[in-house]
Amino acid sequence: MIKHVIPAFFISVALAASTISAQAENVDREAADEQIQQRVLETKERLQITEEQAPVVQEILKESAERRFAILEKYGFGDGERPSLNFREKRRLRSEINDVNEDTLERLSEILTDDQLEEYKKIQEERGAEMRERLQSR
Repeated sequence: MIKHVIPAFFISVALAASTISAQAENVDREAADEQIQQRVLETKERLQITEEQAPVVQEILKESAERRFAILEKYGFGDGERPSLNFREKRRLRSEINDVNEDTLERLSEILTDDQLEEYKKIQEERGAEMRERLQSR
């Protein structure tokens, strides 16, 4: 009897752990999606996006945020984790994020006016400063 109970116990623990892990991942992804939507909305308002610009700008900003989130996940960030990266990994991470940012800026420059583009650059600088401050305070 005990021979059958022990494997069943371990199987139930494994299933419960995987379910909890999947739920935590969904919560983290849902929180990230909400944050992406909030940032897109704030950016659109601050740039005073026109009705014609809105769908294109929203799609560009959403794709950009999702690409950055995927890069961070690839390097082990997520679920409140902050991995210990070596120097090369940090450089690759930074390079990949910068590539996304440059691509986003290039795509937005085709849609936004010069004033809107300058405001977007200010927003990015502010968010970068916020991120550095959060990372330094850990």
